[in-house]
Amino acid sequence: PEMSPLAALTFTLVESFLQDVLPKTILNYLNPHFKRARSLLDKLQSTHFGRWHEKIRILPRGQALKPAFVKQEILETVYEALMKERQFQATYRTKGADETKKYIIHPLGMVFRHEIIYLVCTLWNYKDIKQMALHRFESAELLEQLRETPSKFNLDDYIGDGGFSYPVKDTPIKLQALFEPEAAAHLFETPLSDDQTLTQKKEGKILLKATVKDTSELHWWLLGFGDQVEVIKPKKLRDEFAIKIEKLSRMYELK
Repeated sequence: PEMSPLAALTFTLVESFLQDVLPKTILNYLNPHFKRARSLLDKLQSTHFGRWHEKIRILPRGQALKPAFVKQEILETVYEALMKERQFQATYRTKGADETKKYIIHPLGMVFRHEIIYLVCTLWNYKDIKQMALHRFESAELLEQLRETPSKFNLDDYIGDGGFSYPVKDTPIKLQALFEPEAAAHLFETPLSDDQTLTQKKEGKILLKATVKDTSELHWWLLGFGDQVEVIKPKKLRDEFAIKIEKLSRMYELK
């Protein structure tokens, strides 16, 4: 069908976002659409449509990092194994390890998180779910055997249950924290939980109360505010932060 200027812009954005994510074999299916989109926008260069690509950008949240490098042949093998639901054999270097090890892998899903692509999978005949970063694979070979899927596995459920927020414990916590007004501003528009309450205290600070999962992600988020946030409850979390702050204080003592 005829491509509209809006569709052309969308394709150019898709191309810029996916070129380092998808294998070339998959991108090849989209290349005619990308080429057509660029051609149409070039023809409209003298109009406001032709300059749209200069007015839209996709930015990561937080500090921008360069994408981890993934070998193209490995990306293609993993995608093929995932699509055909087949096992593959691979050599993989775990984080911090000097040497690689061989694995038989059952691919279950793929998650794109910040600058890293993760494969959600099981290994050999084990049923526990693992995460493997694609840039740590050294080799990958597709096998004929079909993958084995753990009973009732669902990728959305796995993520929703904290698969990528790294739970500290299974039970939720009743978080209470004092925020400086500037630090709390976004919470009025994007709540932390369904039961979140924000109360302004006499000293001007904002008291946050929310029931949340106790995860490493939550801890990193709170620590990222620095002296703009004081954790009040639970006591265990407050004590943990106090120890971290004491260590930071010693680290930054004037020599």
